[in-house]
Amino acid sequence: MSEEFYPEDIEQYNQTLHGFYGEFGSGANAKIFFVQSALKPIDLDKITLISDIPGAEAWSVRDLFQRDVDNDRVTNGLIPYFKDPGKAKFFNPITLTILPLDNETQDVLSELPEVIQKKQKFENRDWEVLEVEGFYRYRYMTSSPQYARIEWNDSKVKIVAIDGQHRLSALKRFKGDLDTQSKTDFMNWSIPVVLFSLRRLQPDNAGGTMLDIIRNIFIYINTQARTPNKARQILLTDESVNAVCTQELLEYSHENDVKKYDSIEKDRVPLLFYDWRGAEADSKRVVSDAAMKNIEEVRDWLEYYLIGADFSPEQKTALGIQPIDTLHQAYADKKLDIAAIKELRIVFRKNVLPGIAHVLENYKPYKNYIAKLREIEKEFTQKSDVARHAFHELRFGTSRAGADIERQVREVYGDILEHILDAKNELPLVLGLDIGMRGVMSAFGELRNTYSKLIGRSSTWEEYAKWFTGCLNKSYDDGWLHSRSGQNNSLLKHVTHDHSDSIINYRLDHVREALGVFFVILLGSYGLSSESDTVLWQKMWDLESERLYGTLLRGYKKEVRILIKDDYPNAGRELNEAVKNEAVRRTDEHMDKIQNYMKEIIT
Repeated sequence: MSEEFYPEDIEQYNQTLHGFYGEFGSGANAKIFFVQSALKPIDLDKITLISDIPGAEAWSVRDLFQRDVDNDRVTNGLIPYFKDPGKAKFFNPITLTILPLDNETQDVLSELPEVIQKKQKFENRDWEVLEVEGFYRYRYMTSSPQYARIEWNDSKVKIVAIDGQHRLSALKRFKGDLDTQSKTDFMNWSIPVVLFSLRRLQPDNAGGTMLDIIRNIFIYINTQARTPNKARQILLTDESVNAVCTQELLEYSHENDVKKYDSIEKDRVPLLFYDWRGAEADSKRVVSDAAMKNIEEVRDWLEYYLIGADFSPEQKTALGIQPIDTLHQAYADKKLDIAAIKELRIVFRKNVLPGIAHVLENYKPYKNYIAKLREIEKEFTQKSDVARHAFHELRFGTSRAGADIERQVREVYGDILEHILDAKNELPLVLGLDIGMRGVMSAFGELRNTYSKLIGRSSTWEEYAKWFTGCLNKSYDDGWLHSRSGQNNSLLKHVTHDHSDSIINYRLDHVREALGVFFVILLGSYGLSSESDTVLWQKMWDLESERLYGTLLRGYKKEVRILIKDDYPNAGRELNEAVKNEAVRRTDEHMDKIQNYMKEIIT
């Protein structure tokens, strides 16, 4: 027979929270039970961090599992997010637990207290009750777990956050902020929480201590809820200008490839060109063998070479943002609200994307590669339903194939991949490496000013891209980036490879002063090849050759030092002077060869 609740039972608990009751599976001789609920900001003072419990600093090292609050993250990330009227607010529930305290010492009880489970009747309804008498009580309607409540005595227990401590810290600080204008809406928020407790299953089996089990839960939550990899972050974030622009570049391909084959624009960059999904296996990034470039690399092209760092003046200019645009204020505030994000997508697609797309779609090796990809697509999507499923999975990462043809789909998938790899292998070796297109994109970003001087006015990215790609294809016809042998390769010594033929200067921030500036001079020479452009070419040479000279000189110093160091056993100043003199001589000779080559192009 059910017991009845009496007023004195209720009065021993001075705090209450209503919500939905639930339980998880058992382990470590304990079972988790919880209520999912929401707090009002006025109730935030009822919650604390484990590190804020008096005496917590004296706990054993093992029990001090919760990391310190990163105040910079709270100050510069979360609180501005809470205050920003341009952003909708939401986050996952903060995970809380109840820590019973020793009546005398006020330390957290080391052992799990006994939880009494019983049925009781209250207000003519049957309730299931789990109670640590005098400390806290969970109860819910037997037939309706959505009607549940937790009651506790705040002098005997602490409600602490074991996950979401930065959110909790930011919420508490925001609540205490004197900026009443921002707080007016905040005080009406409902903050999602999950409040759980533990009960021992077998009283005679000790199992772990309370903090052992809580620590175990904390570690699992914080190791399984990983930060998305860089590729996924690019797809998910709307706070980075370059990430949003990368999304639009992908969408340019995606919106085309979701159409039936007969309706697609065959010359448009296929989605298969990019490794874009950020797939993972065993917590590691899985590289798509079918892709030419991953989206992390494409995003880096934008930042390092084409439009510049987020919210920089260079980026604003490259995008063509005008003072009357909504984005003008976004750049002043250095943040994107929903309206600015929408406008940014439009501005990028109108002003910049056509230029990038033109280069990728019309650079001869890529143009040929895209054509081969479309031939492969046509062959397999028209072959059978199995082949269509396989191609769909290769492109989008999923297949709608049933279990009965799954094995066949996998076989055809491998066949398609072999065809694509054969097409990739026909591309010049250097283009298969990051350094190749980094050099091209670096030059693409820099030569736009030269083209504007050539035509005597500002140009659109698309108009400029047509001129640039024409120059790029002339360089390709002359063997540039084809191989690592012959005269072209010798001119790139200490630009793309050193004296031992190892690839050098391939890092994003190194390319600009190496292959990037070399291609500025090379492609500028192709584009300024008429007699009337000679003066402009000479100005370009005088300006850019100094940057290239410095790169070559550093390379020759390393090479020469290895060659002559044995001739100077005392090393020191004498060796350094000899290295410098010989490196300068070789650099001058190398620069003369480059200049003569460029002059042959323009004459």
